[in-house]
Amino acid sequence: MESTYLQKILGTCLTEGLAEVARMRPVDPIEYLALNVMFFFKSCERQEEMVQLEHEREVALMEQEMMERLKAEQLLFQQ
Repeated sequence: MESTYLQKILGTCLTEGLAEVARMRPVDPIEYLALNVMFFFKSCERQEEMVQLEHEREVALMEQEMMERLKAEQLLFQQ
């Protein structure tokens, strides 16, 4: 049960972090791994924010296009 949780939450992060520790062989591997994990999750958060911002931008563009179409239709009806 716990291993499933850890694998789901930390799987990729720990795998990449431990591989990096093995490759770099830092003086303090625990601190290095901790910093690597923090960097990984901050990168994930930034990526999620970018996806959300892109979605919001697409929605705003769609709304703008709809408003422009409505204005064009209103102008046609006024003529």
